[in-house]
Amino acid sequence: AEEAAIAATNDRVKELEDQLLDADETRRQLHNQIQELRGNVRVFARTRPPAPGGACAVKTIDVESMSITDRLGDDAVFSFDKCFGPEARQEDIFEDVSQLVQSALDGYKVCLFSYGQTGSGKTHTMLGDQHNEETRGIIPRAVAKVVEASQANAKKGWKYRMCASYVEIYNEQVRDLLRRTDKDATWNGVAEQPRFNETRPGVNDDADVEVTRVTARDASHVLEIMAEGTARRASGETKMNDRSSRSHSVVTVYVEGSDTTTGTIRTGRLHLIDLAGSERVARSEATGDRLKEAQHINKSLS
Repeated sequence: AEEAAIAATNDRVKELEDQLLDADETRRQLHNQIQELRGNVRVFARTRPPAPGGACAVKTIDVESMSITDRLGDDAVFSFDKCFGPEARQEDIFEDVSQLVQSALDGYKVCLFSYGQTGSGKTHTMLGDQHNEETRGIIPRAVAKVVEASQANAKKGWKYRMCASYVEIYNEQVRDLLRRTDKDATWNGVAEQPRFNETRPGVNDDADVEVTRVTARDASHVLEIMAEGTARRASGETKMNDRSSRSHSVVTVYVEGSDTTTGTIRTGRLHLIDLAGSERVARSEATGDRLKEAQHINKSLS
């Protein structure tokens, strides 16, 4: 009788596991069908608060419309998939893109661009202050969500491996911000810590550019990697922005999940791109290297 009871329990466990697998696959399909119905390409717009004492020519009409007042005082209305006014918080922005992180875990490739005029707040939206919970940007929040979701799925029998790469495109040249610069134990000139010893060169199968991928163990590790790379990103001062990003930065999070029960493997990718700001040379008063950078930036944005 005891053996029969154990056998019955094992059969029931197997039945429930099969139901859980079916339910997870249904969730995956429905979730990504919803994302496709919402639009495979979406455009959100965010307005930066005006400087103290300044007036803002951009007004948020509703959740999908903004108006811009021209020099003659006339208003032109533009529609987007979602609009965020000056009062929008970082968490409000991330809430509308967080579902795309789940798509990356489900094995899809997801790409998010931040585009706008120099000084408009793109880097603030994408990075923010990584050490401040309230002002953290999309990238650190997305990394944290990837880790959080992978840990939750681990209870269902999934194992995840996460890598990160960080490159910038400066004057039409790709620069690997995580590449070692010499043969000794340094990482771009910084004494390498033990947690960086899994850095390895890899070939990005989306381009003929060899990039360094760092295997990450947790969210804080990825953020530390990004902080090191960000410190090496090209920036400069113009009349429009005291710290203008002079390059496009591409943070890519590679997520590989394997189901230990069925042997299923899903490989997703999350590209988080902070584009350099467009600028009018007449206003930024760029000269010399700044002018050359501006020309490359505006050409590549076009």
